[in-house]
Amino acid sequence: MPVADSASISAGRTTTMPSNSRPLVSRPVRTTIRSEYGNQSLVFARQMENMLHVARAICRGALLRDESRGAHYKPDFPDRDDAKFMKTTLAKWTADGPRIDYEPVEPKYVKPRPRKYD
Repeated sequence: MPVADSASISAGRTTTMPSNSRPLVSRPVRTTIRSEYGNQSLVFARQMENMLHVARAICRGALLRDESRGAHYKPDFPDRDDAKFMKTTLAKWTADGPRIDYEPVEPKYVKPRPRKYD
């Protein structure tokens, strides 16, 4: 799996996700399966726009988190930054796209430690 740096995340976000002024999926959805009962292709197709909104929120959160933590590795920021990012990222959808907020983490039960993949 390729490693995503800030430039590639930003490029992917701008090329695959249109502006907020139009719907992400602008055409009627059609599938080759005509069954109305148990049509998983139709269920997937109807959820595609929601999946694109979630992808946009994930990209936004990743761009704002300038560190590497666990499996979330950014080569531009190879180390953890507990002072700045010892918190949970929360995304809320607004008319202007995802709004990112943070919630503090209480590390009293599990102390933070770096993961080593040596």
